[in-house]
Amino acid sequence: MSKPCFNIIQQAVCTELLLAYKQSVRRSQLSALEALAEFGLADVGANLPPGITRFAATAASMNVDISPQWRSIFDDIEQRLAPFLYETLREPVCDLDLCWLRTQFPPSQRPAYQTPHSWHQDGACGVDFMANSTNTSGSLAHMLTAWVPLESCGLNAPSIELLVDSPSELLTPEQLNNPKASWRKLPTEAVQLNAGDLLLMAGHCVHRTHVADDMTQARNCIEFRFLDQASLPDRFRKHQFVRLKQ
Repeated sequence: MSKPCFNIIQQAVCTELLLAYKQSVRRSQLSALEALAEFGLADVGANLPPGITRFAATAASMNVDISPQWRSIFDDIEQRLAPFLYETLREPVCDLDLCWLRTQFPPSQRPAYQTPHSWHQDGACGVDFMANSTNTSGSLAHMLTAWVPLESCGLNAPSIELLVDSPSELLTPEQLNNPKASWRKLPTEAVQLNAGDLLLMAGHCVHRTHVADDMTQARNCIEFRFLDQASLPDRFRKHQFVRLKQ
């Protein structure tokens, strides 16, 4: 990776595949949002459309439906990234439980239930900070996130802001939320991407939603998370995985 914790690969995914995927998921996405509006946060899970089993309202996120259109995008990414992933992760697998379709709205269009993501590390997914207050690098999953916007983002639509030289260790919520923490002095970058570009982030990369008041468009993205099957933390053992081709 050309930068310490992230890299951008332009035009990594065929735009025709993205268009086919957007058309296939639009109905499910709208159905989920309509169910949320009609039934409220407590009951939306029981009223999701077929293929959608998880919906995180505050992030306007739903699990991916393993459809032919999604598989085509996965195959495109796999073909491009497999050599690098095998070099980096040894036994790379895609964690289907951590693949999401997400929507971020500009402030003027944001539903009351949705909030932008605050500073976090993807490799900390599933860490029980209440039970484990220690700050050790072993708590971070050896993970790579492939983040693909379905529309251009960063100028008129929300994107991602990243800490360029992110600390390699796990940061606790207290450290991430502390405005006087030492990492706050490090430079950040708010990325501007086109549909089909691929943002590849290491598990320790500190990042958040980049959104500005003058943005006017919503942004959809799909996320793929790759882990090393040989060194999976116990918290991922029950997840469903797809092994990559060599």
